[in-house]
Amino acid sequence: MKIKLIILVLLVTIVSCKKDKKNSIEDITTTKNVVFKINDGKNCFKEIIENRTIKNKKEVVETNELIINLDINGNNVSGNFDYIPFEEKVNKGNFTGIIKDNIATTICLFNQNGNLKKEEVVFKIEENKISILGGEKQEIDGIWKFKDISKGFYMNEIPRVNCN
Repeated sequence: MKIKLIILVLLVTIVSCKKDKKNSIEDITTTKNVVFKINDGKNCFKEIIENRTIKNKKEVVETNELIINLDINGNNVSGNFDYIPFEEKVNKGNFTGIIKDNIATTICLFNQNGNLKKEEVVFKIEENKISILGGEKQEIDGIWKFKDISKGFYMNEIPRVNCN
């Protein structure tokens, strides 16, 4: 009797774990519960990341900035996407694309100290933040595109800020 009970508990656990995994993957890749209406105009997002380290017995604060500004006109979007690290090369980009269900799919032209690179960038726009889709990319016709966009994952929740 104890063995049957243990087997039953294990089966229930396995089934519920598989169910939870499936739901979490669906939550990442779909946008069926979108309730936020994106307004036309300028939308700005900025994150300042501080890293505190000790150098020569003194605390040093290194600041990295991530800035995304969107200009939205109906289903069209354009703007800039800038990453400004403390000591590394600045990576600035300009993008254009389309928005559907709060997802902006864009092509961004990045300039990192004179080196140009085109890359597909996907943003998930929410009321108080924006997230960037990450995942494996490959170069196709000079543009770095997602190998399989359905396997992507949203990261870097960047807070909305007032546009200056």
